[in-house]
Amino acid sequence: MLNTGGARIRFASNTAILVTSQVVRYGLTLATWAIIARSLGPRVLGEVQIAYILPGWVLLATNFGLPLANIYFLGRQAYPLSQILGNVLLRWVIESCAVVPLLLFGRALVLKYVPLSPEVYAVVVCWIPLQILNSYLTSILTAQMRFYAQFWINVVQGVSVMIAVLAAAGPLRLGALGAVRGLVAATGVAVLFEIWFLRDGLAKQGMRPPSKLIRECLRFGSRGYFANLAQFVTYRFDTFIVSYFLGMTALGIYAAAYTAVELLAYLPNCLATIIFPATAASSIMEANWRTALVSRLTFAFVFVGSILGAAAAPWLYPAILGSQFTYSVVLFWVLLPGMAMLAGAKIITADFLGRGFPQYASRGSLAGMVAIAVLDIWLIPKYGLMAAALSSSFVYGCQAVYYVRCLEQVTGMETSELLVATRDDLRTVMNLLTGRTRPLSLRLRSLFATPT
Repeated sequence: MLNTGGARIRFASNTAILVTSQVVRYGLTLATWAIIARSLGPRVLGEVQIAYILPGWVLLATNFGLPLANIYFLGRQAYPLSQILGNVLLRWVIESCAVVPLLLFGRALVLKYVPLSPEVYAVVVCWIPLQILNSYLTSILTAQMRFYAQFWINVVQGVSVMIAVLAAAGPLRLGALGAVRGLVAATGVAVLFEIWFLRDGLAKQGMRPPSKLIRECLRFGSRGYFANLAQFVTYRFDTFIVSYFLGMTALGIYAAAYTAVELLAYLPNCLATIIFPATAASSIMEANWRTALVSRLTFAFVFVGSILGAAAAPWLYPAILGSQFTYSVVLFWVLLPGMAMLAGAKIITADFLGRGFPQYASRGSLAGMVAIAVLDIWLIPKYGLMAAALSSSFVYGCQAVYYVRCLEQVTGMETSELLVATRDDLRTVMNLLTGRTRPLSLRLRSLFATPT
């Protein structure tokens, strides 16, 4: 019989601190977007959103799945930390030296289709190397399950962003340029903290990555690379179409809708972050038990969250953002069903990666990317923001159905095992929440201890 008691306590402890970390981070991020929207209006919010998204596109296009490979190989202890870090730094230098000159040289072409001011674009290009390094170092901390370290990084980064944006939107009146500079500075602070927490691995001898590690990271990463890239396009392709055809003000109104609806994915993202390395380090039986339980609870959470969000939206939007964002409520309602389904399925895609089967996530993401591109280009110029919301919600729902069906085929589990929460699940949650754990003060104190 599988003994899952210790695994349950460890998973619950990791989940608790990661959820706390993400709640703090995303709460501060949402407060930042609200400050921009309320103080500077939907047009500036739209431009900052484009500036925020563009580095993500570049990062995903150039990393060839290296964060996924870092988590997978460190989770399986296939290579020492020093060699993984050496490979990360090598790739960071190569990608930065290739991407930055290319974007500067092609500035006129990019700005023809991406409606940013030249000043903001220059800051975004400087931001990209920091974003690349931040993504790689975060994946290493995730693979080590050092979620307390990530908690402090998220807190400091979130506070830094909020302070910088408050200054830019308030007394300095710097507009979109000042807000983007604040985001860049906060990323730099996060990278410094990540380097501090990984200082032992960076100080060790033997950081030169072997050629076998480089090849295996490229091989494994490329299998999940297209999934992440395609899913990001699925999420964010509509923002560029909206900004190009409908303008920055329309994008600001739409951004207020999709930013809020993505709150549903925050808890699933936290759980998926833990599921990936935990599955990679587990037996098949343990992985099946964990994924089924977490999937059921996740779908229950997003279902309840959707109902509460739909009911509260008509009051919250005018109160927080102002009357300019009234139409965002309707767009929020339209996006809600699809995002709820896809958010619940994030546990399943993380499980695929942990089992070493990223191709299933890749196929679903690629199909979603093609579908969203066709629908957005066809419908948004004719029917506006409603078409963007309807297309996204429809594609998200189809992807979720596909992922559930694929996991059933891989594991032999039934649909009800993945979707329908039981009384035993609720009792398990209550037992985990009331179980004995180490005092929080000791965990926080150990945060700054040198890893062994």
